[in-house]
Amino acid sequence: MERAKPEHEAVGLMMLMAHRMKQSAGARLRAEDLTPAKYQLLVRLRSADGLPQGELGTRLGVTKGNVSMLVTQLERAALVTRTPDGATNRLFLTARGAAVVDRLLPDERRWAADQFAALTTEELHELVRLLHRLKG
Repeated sequence: MERAKPEHEAVGLMMLMAHRMKQSAGARLRAEDLTPAKYQLLVRLRSADGLPQGELGTRLGVTKGNVSMLVTQLERAALVTRTPDGATNRLFLTARGAAVVDRLLPDERRWAADQFAALTTEELHELVRLLHRLKG
């Protein structure tokens, strides 16, 4: 049997890792009534509260419509607030939103450390560099 081309093998392995991450985070996020996209939005705001809505969408790699929908849902859950700032909205975590991130983030960090424990620090930096290059 012919060995898969490296690019096909890479895609398959990335899909497998993405599936593992989604499965692992799923139960914890469901307990907080969150999706991975909502959680990533909250995490971004935890490290950069007050981001303009459009910039947050760019950082997350989602459309304006998607970020607007996510923010609306998170506002209804009292996790995020929108504050008008000229032609845009700035987004802020509520105390409740910050508490949710603070509860979930330590488990996520432990899981990530476990997943990459087989790599040296240099290898992990190289992986990150290559993924950024692929992302464009």
